[in-house]
Amino acid sequence: NAGFRKSHGEVIFFLDSDDILFPDAVKNAVYLFVEHDLVKVQWPLWVIDEDGVKTGATRPPQVPNDGDLRDVVLRGGPTSCVSSPTSGNAWARHYLEKVLPMPEDVAYYKVCADEYLYTLAPVFGLIKTISKPQGLYRVHGKNIYSSRTFEEKLQLELSGHKQQTEVLTRVLKKWGINIDEDLWRRNSWFHRLALSIEEIAACIP
Repeated sequence: NAGFRKSHGEVIFFLDSDDILFPDAVKNAVYLFVEHDLVKVQWPLWVIDEDGVKTGATRPPQVPNDGDLRDVVLRGGPTSCVSSPTSGNAWARHYLEKVLPMPEDVAYYKVCADEYLYTLAPVFGLIKTISKPQGLYRVHGKNIYSSRTFEEKLQLELSGHKQQTEVLTRVLKKWGINIDEDLWRRNSWFHRLALSIEEIAACIP
């Protein structure tokens, strides 16, 4: 929120302090903002370790989908669209003006603030993806999200889904969009994952 208040461009980048953008990343992203309906350009990031050495992995692991993803979000809710983390996105100012400021009293957004922006984005316009990585994502053992265990991440996502649903429902209602919270919960990958784990655990001594 503070960064956006200080910004003045028509295309906005939020760069995490432990990530790096390649020299041509801004140019490559801005070039695609010729379409008025575009709200976001995204790209993968190469993962590097704490010493700056590439691991061979990317964030996200697969190239994110693009185009018109509005129905995917309205049916699937939070985390239904694969997105790059914070440093892998460029945003149209006209979109950010509609959804910011982000609520600062939501615990989940203190850990995963980027999800607020990239969950809402497809509802308000088109997404473009640059398939080639445009920067580096550093995993150094102290990342707020990446350093957590599987169980910790799952509990965070389950709690976060509930928090996000409450916030996003309010935001979308302001724009005349009503969502089905039960449908979001049923379609949530993390809820299906938790249920699968319970079913497997019940079958295995």
